[in-house]
Amino acid sequence: MSIDNTALHLAGAMGAPTYALVPHLPNWRWQVCERSCGWYPHVELLFQTQQDSWDAELAQLRQRLS
Repeated sequence: MSIDNTALHLAGAMGAPTYALVPHLPNWRWQVCERSCGWYPHVELLFQTQQDSWDAELAQLRQRLS
């Protein structure tokens, strides 16, 4: 699990299953409205649905990891 940084890109390049937390106002690279990342097929994108709150996304992440 990561927010856009070096660890996320390294894990994605290695093919490791990875979850990326994408902020409410994402960078253009994250292809808004896509759940997968075009560059890294094993990275799943979790978009922040409410600005300043990660509660819903962290709940999704906990469910996926359990």
